[in-house]
Amino acid sequence: MRFLPDPYVHAKVLVRDGEEALLGSHNLSANSLNANRELSVRLTPREAPEAFRRLLSVMEGDWTRALPENPFALPPVEGVVSWQEAPRYFGRVARWRGWSRRWRTGARWPS
Repeated sequence: MRFLPDPYVHAKVLVRDGEEALLGSHNLSANSLNANRELSVRLTPREAPEAFRRLLSVMEGDWTRALPENPFALPPVEGVVSWQEAPRYFGRVARWRGWSRRWRTGARWPS
């Protein structure tokens, strides 16, 4: 995994053995798969050779320019966070009783 700060890219690409690609906006989360309106397109070099070639070329350029570390990563949450303050920590890593979870809306914490 690498991080491309600019331009921001929401699209996801999965390429299998240089033979087919899945390009779309899907996140691999229950909300994305069940509640959001997402779209993906399957490309093959046989069916769309120019589009497939361009996709791989752009991906390789982005990979070359991308950074190995996330420049937007926030430090871990320290101390106790009240439920009223929880929204301020969206996207941060919180540790609780030895668990480490990414803070997100509707997160279920172990009891």
